[in-house]
Amino acid sequence: MKVMESETYLNVSVPQLKDELRRRGATTRGRKADLIERLRAYDRNKDFQNEPVIIPEPLEVDWPTRGFQQLQVVHREEIPEIYIEQIDMYFVHRLAGDKQSTGDVKAIEKGRLLLESDRVLATSYLMQGNALFFTGIVGAAMKTRVTYNFKLKLDKNSGDIVNSHCECPAGRGPHGTCKHLAAVALLLLTFAEGKGLYIKRSCTENLQTFHKPKHSYSDSSK
Repeated sequence: MKVMESETYLNVSVPQLKDELRRRGATTRGRKADLIERLRAYDRNKDFQNEPVIIPEPLEVDWPTRGFQQLQVVHREEIPEIYIEQIDMYFVHRLAGDKQSTGDVKAIEKGRLLLESDRVLATSYLMQGNALFFTGIVGAAMKTRVTYNFKLKLDKNSGDIVNSHCECPAGRGPHGTCKHLAAVALLLLTFAEGKGLYIKRSCTENLQTFHKPKHSYSDSSK
């Protein structure tokens, strides 16, 4: 396909715009105006083929390593109200590095299925200053013996997600948006609403050090 000129985008069909985006390796989601803006962004940035910008290693986010406790009912009063719109904003509408929406709608849908299937296996909690830190284990959707460690940081006052990381390929921090992280975010949403909390494993005070307890912990009081 012949390379389009920027000024011709308004005059071509949606299928042609999508073909041009595919040729450049870009996503084809959205309406015609979105497709045109995305193509113009690629034009401005020369198809994002310039020398990469060196950024700090994502895992250098200031994650605490000690002081965590298993998340329990007594911690509910320390957690602010969390709204589904905040989760949508982080997973769907937050701008990525190229100023395009991350658009991880499927991550939220799949995360809900993981939560409903009790795949959030362990969650521990630490309040530090104006931040709430969560870490734990989420099981893979299809492989019962595969699990991933996660880290999640919330703003104590607003409930907004600040940072997130998961060991799975799609969840790399500091702003991972995989289905495992979505499951944890939805778990915290329901927990903050006063609903039950089910955790299969407990943890020590150290980050990501888990063991199987004699009995599962289940909050069925709500």
